[in-house]
Amino acid sequence: MNLKIAIFILLTFFASKLFSQDIQIGARGDLTYSRLGGDGMSVGYRAGFNAGAFAEYKIKDKWSVQPELLYSQRNIKIGSFKQYFASSASEDPGQYAFLSYICVPVSIKYKITSLLTINAGAQYSYLLHADETLLRDKADGFKKNDLGVIAGIEYTPSRLRFYGRYYRGLYDINNINNLHPWNTQQFQAGIGYVLFTRKKSK
Repeated sequence: MNLKIAIFILLTFFASKLFSQDIQIGARGDLTYSRLGGDGMSVGYRAGFNAGAFAEYKIKDKWSVQPELLYSQRNIKIGSFKQYFASSASEDPGQYAFLSYICVPVSIKYKITSLLTINAGAQYSYLLHADETLLRDKADGFKKNDLGVIAGIEYTPSRLRFYGRYYRGLYDINNINNLHPWNTQQFQAGIGYVLFTRKKSK
């Protein structure tokens, strides 16, 4: 069977299952503080942002699944880069790297009370653009793909939802060598708003 047809069938199947459940669709945005843990990077966190959309599917009384599609701007502070990458570093690696990602977090949510929810899951990130001058000949210092875990808490008084979340990258995104791994660490605080609600038909 053609792979595209198989993927289409799977997506159609899951969509039919998901849309037979209670669903909430909305927009969200947050302020982030990010750093890369590893040699050559600074221990300091830098401000950035996430913005995008979410869909929450209720699967049990207190359980739900929430996939998201986000644009993420991560601003990374560079540390003593030349000390660890002297043979490949550019003449001026700069003080900061500005990384633009498309992120797909998927979390499992559990409602503690009617207003408070905890969540945990995984997030895949794809690097769209890196504004950095780390290496000679304008080589890419960062890998395209990142995968990590997320955990957080959410307060939902109405259609508004206020949340905090932590992301920890599990992949080494150092594209220079395997000697000095870099892992993303990020704190998020933001707000979301439910734009559309659909209840499962009886």
